[in-house]
Amino acid sequence: MIRTLAVFTILVCLPRVAVAQQRPLVTEDPETVGAGRVLIEAGFEPWIESRRESPYVSVEGGLEAYLGRATKSGRDNMGQARRKANKAQAEHGELRFDAESTDANLLDAVIALKRARYVATGARDYFAAPERIALLHRLLRTRVDGFAGVLSAVHVGPRLLAAHFGMRSGGVLHWWFPVYDPELASFSPGWVLLRELTAAAPELGLTRIDLGRGDDEYKRRAKTGQTIVCQGYVAESRVALATHRVETALHALASRSSLPRRIRRIVRKR
Repeated sequence: MIRTLAVFTILVCLPRVAVAQQRPLVTEDPETVGAGRVLIEAGFEPWIESRRESPYVSVEGGLEAYLGRATKSGRDNMGQARRKANKAQAEHGELRFDAESTDANLLDAVIALKRARYVATGARDYFAAPERIALLHRLLRTRVDGFAGVLSAVHVGPRLLAAHFGMRSGGVLHWWFPVYDPELASFSPGWVLLRELTAAAPELGLTRIDLGRGDDEYKRRAKTGQTIVCQGYVAESRVALATHRVETALHALASRSSLPRRIRRIVRKR
């Protein structure tokens, strides 16, 4: 049982919270199907708590190939990103894109922007635990067997327009922590960054950007397909499992409630 649990944790790269692809919704990718079947056949079906759609962007062949397979909305937003990038460059200085930065200070800036966003929205601060910051820095230095932490950034002049830190496995980049400068939001920084990454995909050896679960508008517009992912929790005892489920219910209640923002933040941080 211990051995099986370890395999499950390594597959999803997240201790205790498990996210695994179960089956393709749009594509018939044998590799994608296989990963989900391993988990289901290993006996983890009882631990699955939810199933949600997870959009992805097929970037094989780069920007031109993406534009040929994207929806009209995706093509329109990529065109708008080009115009916004030109405008940002004209107003703030030369646009520079670094696809695979190893700058620890840049990663700290990404984390700071993400934490500021948590505060602004009242969301739970993922980085309140110092070990999670340390984890990202370890991942930034990791390059092993096709797996790596990937830090990408777009600057205009001296200013950071947008950045992203995620993980890659082979040709797939997992979209994890995207950020942007709120003062430069009018330049569609997230789309500018996604456009640069899509254009650089062939050189980077990327074939897919997995945007992760959620129905954010930019994901709906950018996606070329989607899969179904499962999320679950493997506990060491029934008590631990019950505690987890109560905490999950409290966080969900806080997100939907009309309680004052300060109270919602207290509940989310527990």
